[in-house]
Amino acid sequence: MTRWRPGSRGLEGPGCVARAAPVLAGLALGLAAGCTRESARIALDAQRRADEVQQAVFERQHAALRVLLYRDLVRRLEEGGAPLTDAQRDAIGAAWNDRDLIEFWHVQHERAKALRRAGVDAQLWGSQAALDLLIKATEARLDRARTGLATYAGAVVFEGTEPGLEGQGSGGRGAAPTTPRERGDDR
Repeated sequence: MTRWRPGSRGLEGPGCVARAAPVLAGLALGLAAGCTRESARIALDAQRRADEVQQAVFERQHAALRVLLYRDLVRRLEEGGAPLTDAQRDAIGAAWNDRDLIEFWHVQHERAKALRRAGVDAQLWGSQAALDLLIKATEARLDRARTGLATYAGAVVFEGTEPGLEGQGSGGRGAAPTTPRERGDDR
């Protein structure tokens, strides 16, 4: 167990924040940059697994529906008992029409799967680009803040006053001028 010792500063003191800030900023930046790629990889893997499961379910359903149609056709033929009549021919035709409907469903399923996959990929890449734009916008704001801070510090050092506070009268810091004379309108 760690004990506090007299004279040790531990996590207190003015240097603590200065030492921890770059480490925390680097950690946050590393996590933000790495999360995008990692989350995209995880989402793609999850989508692939979901597609594999969906494909397995679809193949089983497709095979089961074909068997069902065949058994239904056999049952219909056995009910007739004799050589194929027009009714039996109609039953076979209806079964094959149902089979064609199932095959059409198969094609539609494949098309939907391809579109779903393309949509997920587009969404992931689209959201990743938005994160890159967000990072660039944040960097631009930081640059403007640094420039503003440097301008302020330069004005304080060279003029000895805080910029933007001259002529504000006795209102103190941040008080808005209320009369034309305080605003500089000496007409």
